[in-house]
Amino acid sequence: MQMPETKLHHNIIVLGGHTSALFVTRSFGPFGPKIAVIDTRGYGEARFSRYCTEFHKVERFCRSSLMATIEDIEQRLGPCAIFPSTDETVKLLSQLRGEISDIHLPMIPDWAITRLAFDKHETYALARSLEIPVPETFDPESMNDVANIASSCQFPVIIKPTTTVEFRALFHKKALWAHDSDELKSIFSKIADNMPVRGISVQEFIPGPNTD
Repeated sequence: MQMPETKLHHNIIVLGGHTSALFVTRSFGPFGPKIAVIDTRGYGEARFSRYCTEFHKVERFCRSSLMATIEDIEQRLGPCAIFPSTDETVKLLSQLRGEISDIHLPMIPDWAITRLAFDKHETYALARSLEIPVPETFDPESMNDVANIASSCQFPVIIKPTTTVEFRALFHKKALWAHDSDELKSIFSKIADNMPVRGISVQEFIPGPNTD
């Protein structure tokens, strides 16, 4: 494959190794940068891209492990553009942006801006303040609130987290359906056994195609 004539000014660090990380690696690889992939798994697709120059496995994405790994990569690759590829790494990189932006180029805004899209409570609040219509949304803080919602909402409803990391680890899905009050209570009972109910939304289902 012939390399494009355009060259990038930065090498690249990709946080995460799944499909989105592979997309970043493949998108920039032909332009010639060295690309380091950091992931908690050793089998993510991005690691095996021909454009991946080096791979670093961390036990988990946290401030200490990420900063140490970035500093290690910096010794060889110099200043890098850093791309997050998961919700977890979006939040972490955004919160660390001020600490690393003197040397590196984090491809994410500061947390004050990012949280407006990251946390759906913030997203819907912003939309309402701008008079943008949003589906009717309930935000229970206890199982009593769930019971009240179950007796008053119109089914089916969608159950989804304001942020996805813990919820996806528990259910392996981004959202769940509840077709009646018993199903809604059953799902929240499982949630309450594993994580706080606060932060899980019950939302009106809007039928129809997504082309309107």
